[in-house]
Amino acid sequence: MPPLPWDLAKVDLPPYDEELHQVLRRLRAELAAAAGLPAYIILQDHGLLETTAALPRSMQELSMVKGWGPRRLAEYGDRFLEAIASYLDRGPSKER
Repeated sequence: MPPLPWDLAKVDLPPYDEELHQVLRRLRAELAAAAGLPAYIILQDHGLLETTAALPRSMQELSMVKGWGPRRLAEYGDRFLEAIASYLDRGPSKER
């Protein structure tokens, strides 16, 4: 995946799991490619990072993360929640 277009050191974010972040970035890229849209239409970078940090496990929890409005939740929420749940079930790789 290409690097983020902005410097994370200048953004005030809670701690997040980089491996999960990459999983969610790949999912976003797949969804965007399938829809013929730029990735930021699926979810902007900052929203993706906040989602990674929040570790939502339900639609209600996901709806509290910045960037997740009703339309986005309806269209993509289940896929992101499934990816998060799958990642948490298997745990981070041992290679970190």
